[in-house]
Amino acid sequence: MRIDYSPGSGPVIITLNGQLDSTTATSLQETLQGLCGEGHRCFILACADLNYLSSAGLRVLLGVRKTLAPHRNDGGIHLAEARAHVRDVFQISGLDGVFPLHATLDAARSAAGGLP
Repeated sequence: MRIDYSPGSGPVIITLNGQLDSTTATSLQETLQGLCGEGHRCFILACADLNYLSSAGLRVLLGVRKTLAPHRNDGGIHLAEARAHVRDVFQISGLDGVFPLHATLDAARSAAGGLP
């Protein structure tokens, strides 16, 4: 899996390409935890090129969400442009109510700007 990101003044856009599974989840975890350590609190995962998502990937997202919990007013994880089979994983697991799924990157940016 390839992970690209561009931190700026707003949400950090993280582009995922490939498979997020037990062999690649650690890379995403290290990336997200490192960004959290630098003070970033809001992330948008661009998932248009994410081909597969396993429970190991979900565990990483839940762990980072827990890290961000004290910063609920200015932090969170949004997903954008996820393919149907990736959205299905969130829906089947019930995590579509925990992680906002947006059809477009612009919609995710708009929603992330107005975090509760």
